Amino acid sequence: MQSRVRLEISALCGCCDEYGKTYDGLPQPATVLGWLYAAHTPDFIPPVHVNIWSGASDTVLAQVAQHCPRLQCIHVSGLSTCRLSTWSTSTAPVTDAGVQAIAHHCPSLQYFNITGCDRVTNDGVAAIAHGCPLLRFCRLQYCDGITCAGVMEVVRRCHSLEYLDISRRTGLTAQEIRDVRTIRPDLYLFCDD
Repeated sequence: MQSRVRLEISALCGCCDEYGKTYDGLPQPATVLGWLYAAHTPDFIPPVHVNIWSGASDTVLAQVAQHCPRLQCIHVSGLSTCRLSTWSTSTAPVTDAGVQAIAHHCPSLQYFNITGCDRVTNDGVAAIAHGCPLLRFCRLQYCDGITCAGVMEVVRRCHSLEYLDISRRTGLTAQEIRDVRTIRPDLYLFCDD
């Protein structure tokens, strides 16, 4: 039986491998160096599910994309604090470049969840729509750089999409939400309408 490397990933991150074994709670270095070291060892088993709750960056996403080509699920949060029902978005250092790296290297992605990543725009979402044909779940919350054009790209290109969460999205009009529902009446659309 192949031995497993203890996967270490940057602060406040977690992931699991294809067997559902989680790596949350392991000793976590302040940088991604421990994770990168593990990725270069012969018995490294790349995770298929990655959560990045804080400290995400384009560099981290690019490294995840490069070393986890079978990635199926990623959660990225740029939200810095939560007090009762008030969320504060940080100036998350995740941009289109990080999202495009995931889209380019992870064609098996089925679950894409970004929250509070204000620097992700329609270009990043379009890359996911074009590069991840198996996408079934997409959540775009508190991402003010994404407009109706980006949402429509996902709706039109991702034929396997079953669930789209655009709640907490400012900027989509009631008519634009109706347009989404007209194009994809089978889609479970979660929004603030």
